Amino acid sequence: VQVAHEQLAQLANELKDQSLVALAQTEQASALARQESFSEALDHWVPAFLIYSAQGVQRSMGYNLLVRGAALARMGRYDEAQDLLNQASQIANKPGGELKSLSLDLQLTEAQVAITQGKFVEAKGIIDKVLTKAGSDFPSLTWEAKLLSSLAQAYSGNAATAKQNAPAKLARAQLVLAETALLSGDAETALANSQQAQEIFARGTQSDSEWRAWVIAAAASKKTGDALKAKEYAAKGAEILASLQGRWGTVSYEAYLRRPDIQRLHQQLDQIVSAAN
Repeated sequence: VQVAHEQLAQLANELKDQSLVALAQTEQASALARQESFSEALDHWVPAFLIYSAQGVQRSMGYNLLVRGAALARMGRYDEAQDLLNQASQIANKPGGELKSLSLDLQLTEAQVAITQGKFVEAKGIIDKVLTKAGSDFPSLTWEAKLLSSLAQAYSGNAATAKQNAPAKLARAQLVLAETALLSGDAETALANSQQAQEIFARGTQSDSEWRAWVIAAAASKKTGDALKAKEYAAKGAEILASLQGRWGTVSYEAYLRRPDIQRLHQQLDQIVSAAN
């Protein structure tokens, strides 16, 4: 896949086709983002945005701002993220030129950011509005919204319902199911789903997601009384978490560690490691 992206970029430069250059940069950025290499992805999204801006392609500009904002938020760089999301909102909700899909995607991203900040009730409110507006016209977005809704519900004190409502299958969904199961006291389900999700994240070099899967597996193992496995999983989670500094850089890594949800998981990780020593 990487070779294909590089070939596209080379072709675009040879043809001096700016639209193709922007497409190549966006494709490379998207591939890197799927691997959770957000800093590198931003290096490709920014030049793509400059081209879209020069050409006045509003939809492409809006989505570029959205994905960059989401990436910055994932690294805990909230102020920078909010600035880009605000710019995307101006494009999505421009009177007379509204872009409904962009607007809904933007609201869903804002809900996701709210969840990472521990604003679960606010996130649930945003998600409910998205589900109402989306109806049956945006099935992929609706699935994503239900996934986030389950997580917001779980941390709002309704873990049992959240566990029942969490969409099935896929690694991200399994991670949410594992987290909601752990909160509801179902350690066996939490362990099984976190382990399955971890394997998929490892194959995709998605370190941000993988270390969190290890923490949930460690906590679930601790609840089942398997202290050795809890220690082993916690150690693996700590190792992968530390590796993010090399991938994202010190500034983004330190901002990431300040995210409220990451602080909660990090504390949980430290408690498991301390109890094992």
